[in-house]
Amino acid sequence: MIDKKTLIKSILNKKEIVDYTYGILFLVISSFFLFFAIRPALSIAFSLQRESVDLKKLNVIYEENVLKIVEIQSNIERIRDNLYILDEALPQSPNADSFIQDINSAARLSNFSLNHFEVVKIPLKEIKPSASKKTLLIKIDGSGEFVVIDQFIKELLLQKRIKTIKTISIGQAQKQSTSSASLNVIIEMEGHYL
Repeated sequence: MIDKKTLIKSILNKKEIVDYTYGILFLVISSFFLFFAIRPALSIAFSLQRESVDLKKLNVIYEENVLKIVEIQSNIERIRDNLYILDEALPQSPNADSFIQDINSAARLSNFSLNHFEVVKIPLKEIKPSASKKTLLIKIDGSGEFVVIDQFIKELLLQKRIKTIKTISIGQAQKQSTSSASLNVIIEMEGHYL
């Protein structure tokens, strides 16, 4: 019988077997190297490339948002000195006394005769704050010629506080004809506040 060691030596000493052994070992080692070294490196490279594209898109979006913020900030800087006008146009509270003073000054400037005015609704305490605009309703009863009434309304609308005229009712002051063309006017007006 042939000894196992000598048989293995005789097989391994053949030139064809040695070439195939080196070839097989090279393929096995390169496969392991490919699977455990190159494949993870390639997957990392592809994921980094994908992240790079995503980050470039995100960077463009951030740059647009930063430019918008800078534009808004420059607009605020530009109008900062005029913010008091906004506070006068839409005050934080009803400010009924200043609203009434505005009506009196408009009547004085236009020679409109105020017979009576009434503040219909003033909320003294808000139960739950609302985000919508709030209004202060005032009814004005007065008289004057048509030109005077027109001038009164123009004076009201030229004032800084935002007002809305809900209704205007114009009628004759007296049933008899007189030399003056005096008319009675009833105006419902809203003053807005925040």
